[in-house]
Amino acid sequence: METTPRWGARVVYGDTDSLFILLPGKSREEAFTIGEEIADAVTATNPPPVKLKFEKVLHPSILQVRY
Repeated sequence: METTPRWGARVVYGDTDSLFILLPGKSREEAFTIGEEIADAVTATNPPPVKLKFEKVLHPSILQVRY
């Protein structure tokens, strides 16, 4: 997803079952569209019945990280 220039996406957090993706400069509507496109693209690269589910857009959002 980070290699698709039209999305402009950057993964800021990920673990075994979730991803948080930053879409700088995108509107809420664009984020929903891109989120669905990313979920479809990831699903297409996995064997059935593996499916990535797009859940929500957090806008605005602050993520706190502990080191």
